[in-house]
Amino acid sequence: MCCSSRALPNTYFCENVLNFHGGDEDYYAEWAEDVQEDGGWIALLNTRPHVEEEIHDARLHHYLHVGETWNDIPWRAQKPQLVFDLIAATVHGRVHRLAG
Repeated sequence: MCCSSRALPNTYFCENVLNFHGGDEDYYAEWAEDVQEDGGWIALLNTRPHVEEEIHDARLHHYLHVGETWNDIPWRAQKPQLVFDLIAATVHGRVHRLAG
């Protein structure tokens, strides 16, 4: 499931994606550019290993924050602002791992 939260503009979370089809790399490049222009990012949280592999195989990891740093994050029990702050700190290199 992928969603954009109104409380967290330009921040995207995806979790438990079962099927991923890379498609046109230009689409993801343009999406990432649009989001970054507004100061946002695209983070895929808690992706399944086969989905992460498909993303890397399609070379889309250049446009998305995905991988070990973004896995095993218990975000559902947290307040949205805390999750936003932790992800922002990770995106900007101020923390190396999100705490659970």
